[in-house]
Amino acid sequence: MKLTKLDEDIAQHVMKWKKSGDQWIDEVGKSVAIKPYSTDLNATWEVVDKVCDYGFRLQLAGSRIWQARFYKSASHTLDTQAFQVTKNNPAEAICVAALAISGH
Repeated sequence: MKLTKLDEDIAQHVMKWKKSGDQWIDEVGKSVAIKPYSTDLNATWEVVDKVCDYGFRLQLAGSRIWQARFYKSASHTLDTQAFQVTKNNPAEAICVAALAISGH
């Protein structure tokens, strides 16, 4: 299992974990392990769950080229926040779109 910089960015900016030495610590102070979120679609669903906790919804479409779009609408308005990314695999598209929400 090789982790990428994108996986570490997801841990820091989306999951809100902190790095302490060689370990990652979650929001409640528990040691956690980073997963290959950007390459393993099973792990990527944890990222989707976290982003959906912020009130966003996911639209995912593709076959050879994948498009991930996180969006949410403001209550009682037509204003919509949307973060859309196109990549070669669904896990990477989801991760990059999730990072865009956090401004990264």
